[in-house]
Amino acid sequence: MHYLPTSLRSLCFRPAGTIAPRVPSSAAIERLLGVPVQSVDRLQPWSVARVRLADNTTVIVKWSRTADTERAEPARLRAERSALQFLADVEPPLTPKLLASGEDLLVIEDLGPRPSLRELILAGDDRAVVDFARALGRLHAVTAGRAEEYYAGPGAWADPDADLKASLDGLRSGIDRLTDFGTTISSAAAHELADAITEILHPGRFLALTNGDVGLNNYLVGTAGDGRLIDFETAGFRHVLAEMTDLYTPGPMWITLSEPTLVEAAYRAQLATAIPEVTDDRTYGRAVAGGTFIWAARRLAKLPEIDARPAGDASRVHRVATLEAAATTAEPCVSG
Repeated sequence: MHYLPTSLRSLCFRPAGTIAPRVPSSAAIERLLGVPVQSVDRLQPWSVARVRLADNTTVIVKWSRTADTERAEPARLRAERSALQFLADVEPPLTPKLLASGEDLLVIEDLGPRPSLRELILAGDDRAVVDFARALGRLHAVTAGRAEEYYAGPGAWADPDADLKASLDGLRSGIDRLTDFGTTISSAAAHELADAITEILHPGRFLALTNGDVGLNNYLVGTAGDGRLIDFETAGFRHVLAEMTDLYTPGPMWITLSEPTLVEAAYRAQLATAIPEVTDDRTYGRAVAGGTFIWAARRLAKLPEIDARPAGDASRVHRVATLEAAATTAEPCVSG
């Protein structure tokens, strides 16, 4: 694993919703659960709280963000509810259990004090990375071929076409920003980009439920093999290999894989139980490289906002590092 020193990481990690969100009252939670609440302790900086009930057990409550914060779309809570409902019967569990839900509240199983994978990596322990890859592969394997079931059931409120295209949000604007680097896309690169977009929009057997945000912060580590994926606010059925971008490009904490071979092997072995085509190196490499470049280009859409930040803001370097990571990911496909 590679990551930046604390001084730069602190500049790059910008939690969504910097304005303090509305924390639900004990009375609102009691109405939903039908049991008395002892305490509500918000888990900063997220719109999440640990709630202690009258019997001294705890649950996690998640709520809709207010309109004056980032990521306040009501669909986010509905997407998480739908995904957790759809995955409720998977064994061993991949996610926390959904215990109850209201219009703007979710009550979720409290997994107890588990560190995120990001926290462990920054502490020098990367042993759970392979478990994370297996969990992601299993998520995609157990939901492959089940889009119709999902959109007829828990996800009936959602638009399948919009979910599929979400991987391309901001792409055009990001491509336009490439000129800010003093470069343009060659005709050959434009052709390859068009092919990558076509593949993402026509995933075939690679269509499965994706978390939508597989950052290392969204995997809680338990005992070996017992981690859980969390934060399904942007879940939907999409091309699963386009979700692998966080393994190859620097996330909010600039963590990237220095040697992805073991992680790739673990993920592909799990996914191959449902989609054998993932064992083909060319198929896998082409889809991941295309998805990674699309992600990098989408990240460039924020360049005007980043340019308004003070001189020295590390977000500018982050975008360059993301482009370089995308290029590195594509190299095996070019050489092959």
